[in-house]
Amino acid sequence: VVEMENANGGTFDRLRSVQGKLREHAEKQARAVIELDRKFAKERMPLCDELRSVAKDVSLFWSRAFRNHPKLVKFISPEESSVLQSLMDFNVHEVADDDGSFQLHFTFDDGEYTNKCEVVKRFAYDRDLNDFRVSSAEVDWKSGKALANARKRKREDEDGGVPKILMKPPSSFFEWLVSTDDRPKLGSVLRESLWPHAIDFYFGGTNLDDDEEDEDDEEGDEELDDEELEYDEDDGETGPPQYVGDEEDDEEDDGEDDGEDDGDGAPLPSRPPPSGFDDDDEEEEDDEDDEEEEEE
Repeated sequence: VVEMENANGGTFDRLRSVQGKLREHAEKQARAVIELDRKFAKERMPLCDELRSVAKDVSLFWSRAFRNHPKLVKFISPEESSVLQSLMDFNVHEVADDDGSFQLHFTFDDGEYTNKCEVVKRFAYDRDLNDFRVSSAEVDWKSGKALANARKRKREDEDGGVPKILMKPPSSFFEWLVSTDDRPKLGSVLRESLWPHAIDFYFGGTNLDDDEEDEDDEEGDEELDDEELEYDEDDGETGPPQYVGDEEDDEEDDGEDDGEDDGDGAPLPSRPPPSGFDDDDEEEEDDEDDEEEEEE
């Protein structure tokens, strides 16, 4: 590297200078995005409060919304689905810092598995790690009702004997909830996907489904275009793409071009043959000429 720097003179210094400016610009952009997200989150807060108020009067609103989410449902076991029936409220709290930290608040009612409690899971952004530091949540389980996988994961996390990187990622929702491991990235799913579209997920889908169908249609159109375009090869050279249509369409197009243009773009009908001349007469004359040649 030193030899390359000496060979290129001050070029490497200029590259490093540009690199530093690009990093500063990226950081500035990231801060601007956070500020914009915070602005709209503040404007959305009254609507979210209204949603939470109405949802309390809807039986199993949050439980159903969670289970209808295509990513969350993969982590919700049948037993955990029963626990989620006691989930009475859910809220995302945006922390007022410059890094996009946030908190997830789960409120459980008194039920078969849990006592009435509020469970808070915190995501504090760490610039050194370039990732979130995640806190484990404390669930107030009823005696003997703590889920086995959640209890085991909680004990392993607190033990600290095995580095988190060597442990398996949480494989279920409550195992993730009580853990400091967010490798499934469920925090971002809840914050960015479920929270703004909770009503859609409650009813079984989101408006994003229409966008996915449109993308499928576009992919189908592209495949069709590929089938209609082929490349002519001449002496090993590839020519420009040419449209290959149906033969019937080509014949119809050729027939339409037989007429003359009147100057306005509309084709004129072909001129009729001269008066007294008929194609059949011409064929008969040709036959007579053939017979005379045979006789000779």
